[in-house]
Amino acid sequence: MVFGLAFMIVPTLTLLGNSRAIDHRAADFLIFTENGRVGLKDESGKVLIPAQYEALGWSDSELSVVDKVIGYREGNLWGILHTSNRIVVPAEYVSLNPGEGSFLIAAKTSISLRPAFGVITTSGKKAIPPLYDGLQLANMRAIVMVRSNNEYRYGLCDLDNRLIIPLEYRRIYPLGSLRYAVENTEGKTAIFSENGIRLTAFDIDSLSPLRNNHAIVFRNQRLGIIDRQGNVVVDTRYGGVRIEDGAVWVREAHTHHILSATNQLISKQSADSLVPLSSHHYAVQNGGKYYLVNNAFDELHPTPFSSLTEFTDSKAFFSRDGVAGVITDEGRITIPAQFAHISREQGVYRARYAWGQGNQWTLLNEEGKPLTERLYQFIGPWNGKFFPARDRDHWGGLSADGHQLFSCVHDSLLQIADNHIVVGFKKAFGIIDFEGNWVVTPGPHPLKLIDDELYFEYDGAKTFLRAIPGRLIYFSDNPLSYHSGAIVEQLPAGGLWMITREGVIAGRSEQPEGTEEIMSASEGYRAVRRDGKYGFIDEQGRLRIANRYEAVAAFNEGLAAIRIQGRWGFIDRQERIAVQPIYEEVQPFNNGIAIVTRDGLSGAVDKSGKIILPLRYDAVSQTSANRLLLRQGNHYGLATVDGQIIAHPRYSRIKETPQGYFIVERDGKWGLLTHDGVSTVPLIYDNLVYDRFRDQFIATQRSAWKKVDGIY
Repeated sequence: MVFGLAFMIVPTLTLLGNSRAIDHRAADFLIFTENGRVGLKDESGKVLIPAQYEALGWSDSELSVVDKVIGYREGNLWGILHTSNRIVVPAEYVSLNPGEGSFLIAAKTSISLRPAFGVITTSGKKAIPPLYDGLQLANMRAIVMVRSNNEYRYGLCDLDNRLIIPLEYRRIYPLGSLRYAVENTEGKTAIFSENGIRLTAFDIDSLSPLRNNHAIVFRNQRLGIIDRQGNVVVDTRYGGVRIEDGAVWVREAHTHHILSATNQLISKQSADSLVPLSSHHYAVQNGGKYYLVNNAFDELHPTPFSSLTEFTDSKAFFSRDGVAGVITDEGRITIPAQFAHISREQGVYRARYAWGQGNQWTLLNEEGKPLTERLYQFIGPWNGKFFPARDRDHWGGLSADGHQLFSCVHDSLLQIADNHIVVGFKKAFGIIDFEGNWVVTPGPHPLKLIDDELYFEYDGAKTFLRAIPGRLIYFSDNPLSYHSGAIVEQLPAGGLWMITREGVIAGRSEQPEGTEEIMSASEGYRAVRRDGKYGFIDEQGRLRIANRYEAVAAFNEGLAAIRIQGRWGFIDRQERIAVQPIYEEVQPFNNGIAIVTRDGLSGAVDKSGKIILPLRYDAVSQTSANRLLLRQGNHYGLATVDGQIIAHPRYSRIKETPQGYFIVERDGKWGLLTHDGVSTVPLIYDNLVYDRFRDQFIATQRSAWKKVDGIY
């Protein structure tokens, strides 16, 4: 199971919410290059800065001018340059980016070789020394972070580096209007002022940014509204709250009915959504947060999550604030939320830390303990033999317990077959074993393994068949390939030669002379095209059905589709017409029937050509429950495979469930049909989903929105 995040918090550099004093847009300037160096022109083409620097702009790749200065890179370090080409600050920072107002976020390499962040002005004055593992400017304050044991602690300081909120919190983020949300180590949030005064208790699960001095607050799985002083304006008892156009709207939590397929009520719950995670767990979603509960709906973990996956082997992935971790089916977090990517493969976890830049991949055991001796630039998915690992731009391999099988010294890992690997090494190609030993020393030509004994070498038009460690067995100017245990040589005329492992021609398969195209074999026959017409040959290349058809499809269930004079029908292996060629389109036979189309309408025929479903539908398809899904216009219905209508096309959507029931929707309401079209759950619900873990259904009745007056 893979858990990848499109959005993540990377504490080493966060610029969200900053107001920049940018003098000009990027469109007002033009970066130009001369002799591999860059300079800057204005919009009229006048050279402001000659082409004498590695890069201009900022290390986040943004091109902008702030207070008539711009960042420049020299020796892979960043400094500040005036648009008159005067150096304001020499290149001494590993990163430099606009922050808020006339302040820039600057980083230097610390003693631990990690970036240390601080703040300087556009004139080069140091406001906050480079002391922190991460920093964000918001409301002329700095949210700062320090790392301890791979976890971050947040605080707030002014731009003279005086701490206003101590560095002891799990997270701090700006709410706007000189307010900050501060989350403690228990996952509860309070509101603080810009002077560090706490305005509420630590009893908030989450809250939105302030808008018109009001914020939506989430407490105890319900939503309400508070003002910028922390006063409750709308009680936290609603399933939904929204503020729009100066008005406040609220709704109660939705009601979920847990039903059997025969419409027996098993239980009823109030929540925004209810997601089955296993036969013993649900994720209850309220206010955009997910809570892990058991079948009795008891909470198994005290704090909510941003997301939860289904359980596999009693473990599930969760995310919180853009980073992921692992939780057990008992509600115990075994791997804290600190990874931008985490997946479970071969009994271990492949993970990338969300902090830092590069070289942050590792393997973890079930309790989150690193198995690798160091962090890697990248660790790829398990390939059946090992984890590919990249370090310092070179590739090696790791075992499932995190040990290095072979060193990261190769340019690339090109192919794995049995117990050998084709590698790129210093612009050459060779073959190694899983301990990194050379079994074929590097050479200039590409290689492809057949198995542990044989491989191909490609030298231009020539292909060589060799035995490890390099003994020549056979070579040819014709293409050589390996299929189903045989080495095959493709002749220019289209014939095939079978080559033994000793390099002897053991068999020949000649195609009919003048063959223009040959297709994949199916049921012992292979379609071929000659003189623009199609026929069929057998596996020995003998012509079995003459080339007389405009087009054909592969044999399936003993019949093949053929086209004559623009119309499709079916023939058998003796070329007897089974279904007359009278149709515009046909689909292969499946379970004894084929979908056919004539005059733009579809139906179904059997193998004798008898119409079993009249051609009156816009589309027909087969379901896994051996039923036919019918579409007329925008409505759907169902029929049996012998053409009996069990549900006329009157539904907007039909979804098949694994046990043969059909979830149907009409006019925005959902219900359930049996495979015979009998309604069991009436069409009265706003949504209906199948719970595959319990073989049950979750039917939802949504609550209506209502306006709350007197707030603004």
